[in-house]
Amino acid sequence: MALPSPAEDSRAVFSHCLTVLVNLLGADIGTEESGTREWRRKARTVIRTGLDGRETVPDQFFDALIRAGIYDPVMSTLMR
Repeated sequence: MALPSPAEDSRAVFSHCLTVLVNLLGADIGTEESGTREWRRKARTVIRTGLDGRETVPDQFFDALIRAGIYDPVMSTLMR
């Protein structure tokens, strides 16, 4: 996995990562517009509940989970 470019729009990349994870789970988060604060909240909830309780996570989740962790604006704020 390549290191992220600081020039990338981190919110757009984070929303894309969430979309990938939601799609991997086969989940639906409704008609909320992608990338909005409410959509990100719903996506986080779907991902958390979809992965909660699993003893292992399939390999295809690895890159998207790592990228989402890197670009998560909440985590970025906490790290400052």
